[in-house]
Amino acid sequence: MELAAKRIKNHLRLPKDSLEDITSMHAKLLEHLQLAASVLMFQDLGSARRLVSEKERFRDLERAVAQKHLEQLRSGRTVGDTSVLQLDIVRDLKRIEAHIASTGHSLLEQSGELKPSRLTS
Repeated sequence: MELAAKRIKNHLRLPKDSLEDITSMHAKLLEHLQLAASVLMFQDLGSARRLVSEKERFRDLERAVAQKHLEQLRSGRTVGDTSVLQLDIVRDLKRIEAHIASTGHSLLEQSGELKPSRLTS
């Protein structure tokens, strides 16, 4: 909410490609939220496995978006205020993803399918 209020107050508009990246990340979060619901409601190990593996893909997506943003900064194609806003949004989406993925970790730990840092298969 803080980011939305800042954006409205300062009349900030993200560049179209940045908004598309954030929209893509948000869509992935919604998919992962559905998997998390399945994990919680049905104790679905398959959904838990997928959720944990999707966390890695989301991390790759976040890195690609951040790298693209840094390249835009270097080339001067991004304005300072929107730059900070974009990085804040991407960081917050990554944090939300971590919370969503933790639902899969819990079930996989209970079933013995999770090593300390990776899935067993």
